[in-house]
Amino acid sequence: APLATNVLSNIFIVERTIRMVVERYGWKYVGLFYDDRPDVIERLKDDLEASGVEVDVFDRDGVAETDWASIKESGLRIFITVLSGSIQPKFLCELYKNNIMGEKYMLIHYLRPKPNYSNGQIASSNCTREQIDEVMKGAMHITMSPEFYFEGGNADLTEPKHFRNNKTYLDVLSDIGEVIPPGKKPIEFAGAAYDAVWAFAIALRATFDAEGVVPGEANTFLKTKEGIEKLFANLMAVDFVGVTGHYTYNETGLRNFYGYIGTLEADGVLIEGVGKYDAKTDVLSSFNESLIWKYKGGKPVSDGRP
Repeated sequence: APLATNVLSNIFIVERTIRMVVERYGWKYVGLFYDDRPDVIERLKDDLEASGVEVDVFDRDGVAETDWASIKESGLRIFITVLSGSIQPKFLCELYKNNIMGEKYMLIHYLRPKPNYSNGQIASSNCTREQIDEVMKGAMHITMSPEFYFEGGNADLTEPKHFRNNKTYLDVLSDIGEVIPPGKKPIEFAGAAYDAVWAFAIALRATFDAEGVVPGEANTFLKTKEGIEKLFANLMAVDFVGVTGHYTYNETGLRNFYGYIGTLEADGVLIEGVGKYDAKTDVLSSFNESLIWKYKGGKPVSDGRP
């Protein structure tokens, strides 16, 4: 159960980050473009509409061509994408060919920033890499893993260090004989699993200590309603630094994370962080406004509505 909350948190926290960004800039009309996870899109749409935002949804799965003429006529300027890496280049090429780029438009990538497309992906898009980069310039990226995507990130995960054993995620992988080839990035899932087990162990220890449970009585105690409730309460109260960072839960039982916001530079590769959303406090940080609107005329993009 603790591990499952990591996966769920990714979805809910990135969604919350998007909603707060939309709210911060007063956008009242946005478009959602996706090729999978319709359940996520539907929930995001409902949440945005509940806050007074008009939302148009476009399913890109198996679609040969989107009706860009109608989209331009609608005045849509804020594009939120939930697109797989294989589909992104073609989508971006269509934006380029329809001149949907530059200062009047904001492109927001949800969860999967992938600016460095392969030569094959670029070739199949029918645009050049330079044209794709032009569309992506100044795009906003939202991710839970800035160490992999943002400039100055910690892709080898040599930080943070575990509060108890002072080990990093890389140390943990080494302990189990996992060798990361040069140039490869460690898979985060094992680190999340490691910290989830620690969270459960800390909660067990706190419960047994508080209730005076001694060896041999644990199974019996945890089969009672009282035992389960006390264990759950202590699990929700854990607060420590693990190999994947600060570890706490929110009131819904999901792990708290940060949603990181970055902006893509003109080289088509470099993403610079501009701010973050703290799920524990439900606060969106101040942004580096000069950086985030650097390629948008120095000011927030309008949603095209009066």
